[in-house]
Amino acid sequence: IFGIGKYGYHTYFILKHSEFADRIYAFADSDVTKWGPEYMGYKVLSPFELINHKDALVIIASEIFGTDMYLQLARSGLPQYNIFFPPYRRLTGGKGHQYFDVFEPKEHEVFVDAGCYDGITSVDFVKWCGGKYDKIYAFEPCKDMMEKCKETFDANDIKNYQLIDKATWSDNTEVYFSDDFGTAIMGGSQVLESGNNKIKTAKIDDILQGNYVSFIKMDIEGAEISALKGMKLILEENPQAILLICAYHAQDAEERIRELLP
Repeated sequence: IFGIGKYGYHTYFILKHSEFADRIYAFADSDVTKWGPEYMGYKVLSPFELINHKDALVIIASEIFGTDMYLQLARSGLPQYNIFFPPYRRLTGGKGHQYFDVFEPKEHEVFVDAGCYDGITSVDFVKWCGGKYDKIYAFEPCKDMMEKCKETFDANDIKNYQLIDKATWSDNTEVYFSDDFGTAIMGGSQVLESGNNKIKTAKIDDILQGNYVSFIKMDIEGAEISALKGMKLILEENPQAILLICAYHAQDAEERIRELLP
């Protein structure tokens, strides 16, 4: 694992909870002060020592310096096919349906699907909890995808849902929105000043009006920070709720999201 710090630990944590737990050999770092002493029980190599292990798979573990680290190793002679630079600049892992591969369901689940797209995530939610849920709040501002959600819900016999044709936001207003995949800079529909449509937005607090919620999934292409600002009451009144908030759309998103949580 090349990099000691937040992402080095993140990478270590995922590997230690996977089938590759016994494959971790060492850490490495460019900081001379970190060479020698152990980290998490493993020795810390210098980049010069690292290139002697040409048969090892090296995982880059840095968001800011990842590209520089990759080039450093490649130019030093480490085979490029042995250097893994994870997508979104951090290692990820899963063991089942996305979003529902870690937690166990409880009774009376209430699901907020912010950015429900085609409705498949809500279908996965119903499968995850064995159909034992009270309600689904599904937000989707794209008109075409709204119709697709309805088709998906009907085809999978999804009941007790409220489909909201608005984007989650910090205020009840209108914003420009791109549902043109050629224009959207992140590859998906998103709030964008140069967007081709104008859509309505809603505060989750105003839609749920203080009602109970147990599970909130939010993958809305960079609008997560604003949407969290529009659900302060829900967060305060539901401290037990599971929150799955995407944090890879902006470099500092993870820190900003944590600051907004109670």
